Amino acid sequence: MKKKKKKQFVPPADLAFSSQEPEQDFALEDIMREFGGEDLSSHPPAADPALFSPIPRHHTRDEDPTTQRYQPSVEDLPQRHVPDRTDSLSGVFVPAEPLPDEEEVPLEPSPAEPDILATASEVSPDLKQAVPAPAHKRSHRSTEKKTAPSKPWTAPPAPVSPPPARPFAPPPPPPKREKQEAKRERKQEKKKPVKQPKTIPTPEVQYRQAAEGLKSRAMRLILCILFTLLNLVLGVFYSQGMMDSLARQDLIPGLQLILLVICILSAYEVLFDGLRHMFTPGFGFQALASVAVAVTLIDGINALSTPRCTYSPLACLLLCCTLWGVQLRKKHICYTMDLARRCRGNNALVKEPELQQKTAGILHGKGSQAEFLAAGRSPAAPQRIWDCYAFAVILLSLGAAAFTADGSRDLFLQYWSAILLAGSPLLGGVIWSRPWSILSRRLRDRGAALYGWSGAKALCDKLVVPISDNDLFPKDNLKLNGMKFFGGGTPDRVVAYGAAVLSAAGHTLAPIFDEQMKIRGARRYAVTQLHRYDTDGIGAQIGDDAVLVGSLSFMGSMGVEMPAGTRVSQAVYVAIDSTLCGVFALHYGVTRSTTEGLACLGSAKKVTPIITADDFMITEKFLRSKFRINPAQFKLPSPALRMELAKKVPGSRAKPCVMVQDFRFAATALSVTGAKALCTSVRWGTVIGILSGVMGLGIMIILSYLGAADIMSLVNLGLYLILWAIPSLLLSGWTKNI
Repeated sequence: MKKKKKKQFVPPADLAFSSQEPEQDFALEDIMREFGGEDLSSHPPAADPALFSPIPRHHTRDEDPTTQRYQPSVEDLPQRHVPDRTDSLSGVFVPAEPLPDEEEVPLEPSPAEPDILATASEVSPDLKQAVPAPAHKRSHRSTEKKTAPSKPWTAPPAPVSPPPARPFAPPPPPPKREKQEAKRERKQEKKKPVKQPKTIPTPEVQYRQAAEGLKSRAMRLILCILFTLLNLVLGVFYSQGMMDSLARQDLIPGLQLILLVICILSAYEVLFDGLRHMFTPGFGFQALASVAVAVTLIDGINALSTPRCTYSPLACLLLCCTLWGVQLRKKHICYTMDLARRCRGNNALVKEPELQQKTAGILHGKGSQAEFLAAGRSPAAPQRIWDCYAFAVILLSLGAAAFTADGSRDLFLQYWSAILLAGSPLLGGVIWSRPWSILSRRLRDRGAALYGWSGAKALCDKLVVPISDNDLFPKDNLKLNGMKFFGGGTPDRVVAYGAAVLSAAGHTLAPIFDEQMKIRGARRYAVTQLHRYDTDGIGAQIGDDAVLVGSLSFMGSMGVEMPAGTRVSQAVYVAIDSTLCGVFALHYGVTRSTTEGLACLGSAKKVTPIITADDFMITEKFLRSKFRINPAQFKLPSPALRMELAKKVPGSRAKPCVMVQDFRFAATALSVTGAKALCTSVRWGTVIGILSGVMGLGIMIILSYLGAADIMSLVNLGLYLILWAIPSLLLSGWTKNI
């Protein structure tokens, strides 16, 4: 279906009637007379306001036929539909003309048609003057004299063909800087995408993964120990000639080999983890143990043809110790993640770099669980040392065995297995995991967990540990044991005065007096001229009365007369105008955990406990009698310094070290002392383990070079390894004795 062309509106002034006889002219009077209208001479047209406009007008007509827009002729335009109307001049009703059928307008005019501009210019000037032009035409009408009619329309000239295309020329070379930038961009595109860091599993996931095979691993460890003992007995008897009376002695190496295979199946985790660590940046001690066991197994298979005593019992013993280390490491993860999943990780003990006189100290602060999990995954310095040592032992033992074997396969395997076992400490996998397991279990029971090795290392420096009133005596352990009143003051007044002074000073005992005041319904008083004395007391002015609140020694120093039977060591005295008015006896409950924590902090090296409690009852004599400790190990500064330390808050440089469930003093004391014991145990255990390995490695290399196979016996090598394992075992349990 053809799309109808939109009708174009032609203004009356520009409308020109084309005909076959263009020379015929009509006057306006003849047209009006033909249609029965009045003479227009009696109705002059209104003056055009555009003629009097001060704005200079311009011509918008383009005379150039090559650029002007094509204007269709009158015959190309569709006929307008005129509706019913009444002539405004004559008042005669004119019916509507019928709408003719629409015809298709040609897209291109015929060359024979006259120019519409020329036809419009030949219209009578009287018609142009009588019929006004539209507004948009009147505003651009020229005031100049009318010119002669323009030339008839002619066809536009043929389009000029474009110039021939030039041959392709390469763009100019870019500058040197642009070349470098383009080269850098290409290199970046070729680079492999950066791998995103692996997401750390949640504490719940880590706890379930670690606790998944604890029971089965414990059973396999017991089975491995039994077969190891049996293998050791067979090896010792066979190497010492105690089985010469047996008819089939050649079956003993095969039986030892079977026991070794059973131990390998029982401790398969060690071999799997060792093989996995061999292809990762952290080589690990398990990789060294796996290689030593594998070489010993190959040597045992090779020794079946020539019956001799192999080192399979020592390989079984190394497997047992390494599997024990894996079990302890899993337990450590369980204890730590069990606490992390039960608390949000917001509460933490932080290390403030400069707490007192440029000395770092421990404060209560905030932490995050994400930082705690990331700190637990960060590698520690002792582990990196073990990684380097294990890799060096494998390479050195391989080179030494190849050099001393002189091309003999039997000697190569025998020497290599002996050198590897001598360079692998039996408790190399326990030195790290056992102290962690013991300490994490004890901290879990007190609601705390270390921020990995970095948190433990941060607590090994010189520290100041503030001890507050709540640390020594929690609210449940501090109670009112009785009261007695003297003088002329009423009990309500004495209680109200004591509560007002203690509350204004922010004292720890204020809640006890406030509770008594609520019970009695006493009124509250305003306090002025508050003053804290260095002699364990507080003074203030309430109205016209001078009130003193303090200990027995404070009242004696202030000259207050003490009646008979009022000398109580653990009591608060209230005096009004230098007259004793009330005695309030207190009961301080002592817990075992607080006593143990104070004893640990007092005996720890590089730790300075400072008493920041504002209770004037807490003195050196009081600490000695209550907690059975040496007060010389603690610092009791002046009340002003106590208040200053008690108001300390962590700064921007504070580093979280311990995640705590709640701020208990037992958790703080064990965290500080336990971290120091952990670092000591791991560091000295690592030193002793590597020292024993280096010495055993050197001894076996020398003996293999000398060909002293008799000295490199199973008994001698076993005794060497067991003797060096004893100090490592004692050091690994160091965290149990704090």
